[in-house]
Amino acid sequence: MYSANNFDNYGKFKKIDWDTQSTPVHWLKGEPILTYLGNLYIIVTAYIERFTITATKSILPEIKDEQLKQELNFFINEEISHAYQHTCVTNHLKKHEYPVNFIEKYAGIFFKICLKIMNKKSKIAFVLAMEFHAHELSLLALKNNLFPKNQLRIYDFIWWHAIEELSHADLCFRLYKATGGGYFRRILINIFFTCFSFFTAFLFMPIFFYTDLIKHRNIKFKQIKYALVYLFGVNGLFWQLVKPYFRFYNPSYGTEKTILNDLIDKDSSLASSVSLPYFDVIISELTKKNSPLAKSFGQHTHWGYYSNPKLATLTHDDFYNAACDLTKKVCLHAHIENKQAILDVGCGFGGTISYLNNTFTNMALTGINIDLRQLDRAKVNTQPQNNNQIQFIEGNACDMPLQDNTFDKILATECIFHFPSRPAFFKHANRVLKPGGTITITDFVPHMIFLPNCWLLNLSIAKRLNFFGYCNFNYTLRRYRKLAKQYGFEMEVEDISHNTLPTYKYLQKLSKMVSVRWHYRSISRIFLLGMRFITWTRLLSYKIITFKKYNNHGS
Repeated sequence: MYSANNFDNYGKFKKIDWDTQSTPVHWLKGEPILTYLGNLYIIVTAYIERFTITATKSILPEIKDEQLKQELNFFINEEISHAYQHTCVTNHLKKHEYPVNFIEKYAGIFFKICLKIMNKKSKIAFVLAMEFHAHELSLLALKNNLFPKNQLRIYDFIWWHAIEELSHADLCFRLYKATGGGYFRRILINIFFTCFSFFTAFLFMPIFFYTDLIKHRNIKFKQIKYALVYLFGVNGLFWQLVKPYFRFYNPSYGTEKTILNDLIDKDSSLASSVSLPYFDVIISELTKKNSPLAKSFGQHTHWGYYSNPKLATLTHDDFYNAACDLTKKVCLHAHIENKQAILDVGCGFGGTISYLNNTFTNMALTGINIDLRQLDRAKVNTQPQNNNQIQFIEGNACDMPLQDNTFDKILATECIFHFPSRPAFFKHANRVLKPGGTITITDFVPHMIFLPNCWLLNLSIAKRLNFFGYCNFNYTLRRYRKLAKQYGFEMEVEDISHNTLPTYKYLQKLSKMVSVRWHYRSISRIFLLGMRFITWTRLLSYKIITFKKYNNHGS
């Protein structure tokens, strides 16, 4: 039933192809009652998504925030895909002779009436309520592992949708605020949708049960008892939903930290050890004579910046110059001057320290890295000159063994996504930074609509297969702004995604020249191809972000 051919290179569904003979009639844990609920949710959700598409399109011309409008366009396209896929699943249910057509007519009529009688604000409030419910149900399903992957094709379908639904509630809340929607409207609409959900379940559950009886499908009393306990027992799914459900009635809903962010931070905290296979390859290759990596990655270990990407020649010298230009670009953003104390976090082979050493005078330059092998090469690459002082320290960026108020500038070029926790890094960076100082980082920043796909990279199987090691691409600009506000920083951003695009072609070319395990080679090439596409579309943007510390803000 399950086939890898149903996925494209980015893990998205290309088609829905069901082998109904190997799909159990009672597919959800083998239990009829639970399956009835799952069937109802799948059938009705197709019409919920069509309502969402129509309502969102109607309000889109009135949205003035261009970033929000772009995210909503992605959201609409995703909902179109979801509605189609749900329809494919209902076709599967029809083959088991369930009364799908009757339920579809009921749902179709209900949502047509809602579209006619509701004004625009109420429609968006209805969308918010539906996406909130989908968010909480998806989270519940993921937490309880209701749909283990690679067991049933229908499990994979629901699992992927659950992941994608996690970001929709936040986006819809921002849309609701942008339309000027108020507290009481969203509460009343949510109560209305809750009543609709319960009424639909009580109306059609007996019909599913009756269908099974007349088709002589074996339903045992102990199955019904198990389902009722699973739903309404002491730790049942219903009671797990109660507390999250009432969060929606909090007037501050939408301003607090989201559950998705809680999950992301929890997952991030697990990355306490560092495993970066690509650095193992680089270090191994640099010990060989005439290695192709000696020029391109012997000093700098980050992407290249091409002022005119069309002129990129993709040679080793060309990439080296581009990597040097990215270092210069970062230092320009940091407003570095002579006689300053600079900390380079994740300093790698000391490329940035070397540039500062050659360019400025009377500097106190410090590089910190958790990998002693990288520091050993940095010490060889960089010898003090221009009356500069240089030191390299082995240490964790999220627990820096450095004194308070020591540095004028902190740099973190293309490494923050490897850190276990960005908030922990900022806590320590804020502590060691002088008042008025700056932190300048480069990071891959996702659109909110792409966030669930980034979260998937943190799953254990992705960590094991990923040639580039632990990569947390979960921090949106919105979360960075919250972090800046928390620690008293002003924030400046430049998107240089377009200027980094030739890097991906060069790295794909380079991957053919180095000795690496075949599966790492294949995975890295697919990863780079995907990264190039999503960077080009700005689903994942390469940004330089500078945080300036207020003079009066304490550590």
